[in-house]
Amino acid sequence: MLAIEKGQPRVFNLKEVLQSFVDFRKQVVIRRTQFDLTRARERAHILAGLIIALSQIDAVIAVIKKSKNPQDASASLCDKFGLTEIQAKAILDMRLQRLTGLEREKIDAEYAEVTSLIAALQAILDDPRQVLNVIVSELEEIRSRFGDERRTEIVVSSEDINIEDMIVEEDMVVTVSHSGYIKRNAVSLYKSQRRGGKGKVGMGTKEEDFVEKIFIASTHHYVLIFTNRGKVYWLKVYQIPQGGRAAKGKAVVNLINITPGERMAAILPIRDFAEGKSVVMVTKKGIVKKNGTGSLLQSSHGWDHCHVCR
Repeated sequence: MLAIEKGQPRVFNLKEVLQSFVDFRKQVVIRRTQFDLTRARERAHILAGLIIALSQIDAVIAVIKKSKNPQDASASLCDKFGLTEIQAKAILDMRLQRLTGLEREKIDAEYAEVTSLIAALQAILDDPRQVLNVIVSELEEIRSRFGDERRTEIVVSSEDINIEDMIVEEDMVVTVSHSGYIKRNAVSLYKSQRRGGKGKVGMGTKEEDFVEKIFIASTHHYVLIFTNRGKVYWLKVYQIPQGGRAAKGKAVVNLINITPGERMAAILPIRDFAEGKSVVMVTKKGIVKKNGTGSLLQSSHGWDHCHVCR
């Protein structure tokens, strides 16, 4: 598996991937625990100040009543009861309803709960094994919440994936030049023009080259390529490279396995190799021949005794 570690790409094996995951989870658990511990200590500090105030509520109220402003009241509380500014501010912001007996019990209970939480969080940070226990418990919780039976069936063998089934069937404009360059473009790339239209470039060619053949075929159709030595090769339209309007395409010799000195003589699109359909060929010297399209699929080339002219 190729992954990024510390900003650098690296190839991992299975053990290294798992170890890297565990190390990452350690960092997450430690940082989260440190954050929770800081928040818990801050809350415990405020609760401790409230408990001090509630235990001496009459004296606290008297100090607040004698103060000229909130700043003076905060300073007086800090001096007389040994509180911090944060605790003094929490006392001044405390609502009167918290002076009731039930609210005082809630504060005591919350303080005990926060104190216990602080001890548990500190224990996790002090013992690396506790960090691993947290990771395990969280993974077990995820498994219990989201785990289900495997939906993909694992079998000994399966049929090969047909790449053609994953290709959208759509019409393509196939353009072939005199020098043997070929390309395809979606039909949607072209559109009708009204009178006076200047047209668009359909294919870029060299100075000595020109567009010789153009036809429309589906991406799932076959293209038969006849050579000057009487052989025929076939391609699927989706195997022809797709290029822009100004692109010249790719040489046919790079798409089929032809011998040196062999060149394309003719090209013919067909829907399929159905029985009952034939391809008729006529040579320069008047030799005519008919072959059923069904026999073309048996090999990648044939008819080496029949010369096909352009």
